[in-house]
Amino acid sequence: MQIITNHMLAKLPTSSKVHHVAMEDSRYHWGLQAVDILTGAVNSSYQLYFQPSAQMQPAKKIAIKKMARLLGWDSLAYDTMPNKDFNIWHFPFETRAIPATKQVVPNLSVANVSREDFDRYMTLNKQL
Repeated sequence: MQIITNHMLAKLPTSSKVHHVAMEDSRYHWGLQAVDILTGAVNSSYQLYFQPSAQMQPAKKIAIKKMARLLGWDSLAYDTMPNKDFNIWHFPFETRAIPATKQVVPNLSVANVSREDFDRYMTLNKQL
C-alpha cells in the first residue's frame, strides 16, 4: 500500500510521501470501525445498483438507505468526486459516475433505524 500510494502521489503536484503503513485490528479503533461500516455500505449499495436482486440482509439495506438519506441521496452508489466538502470516494475509471456523481446535501434530520423501519420493510417485501 505504501509503494502504490507513493507512486500515485508522485504523479500529483505535491512533495508528500507515505513513510509507514501498518495493519491494525479495527476492533480496537473506533475510527477504523466507522470506515469499515461506510466502506461496506458503499460497496453493498454499488452491488445493489448493478444487481438489484442481490441477496442481502434486510437490516443492511435499511441502514444503507438511511446513510444515503444523510447525504441527501437515495442510494450510496454515487461518486463523491469531485466534491469540495465530502470527497471520500470515487469509483474506478471504468465505472466512474455510474450511475452519477452527486453533490452532498446533508440531511441531519434522518432518524435512526427503528424496529418499525424493519417491520415496514419486511411487510412491503412480502407483498412484492
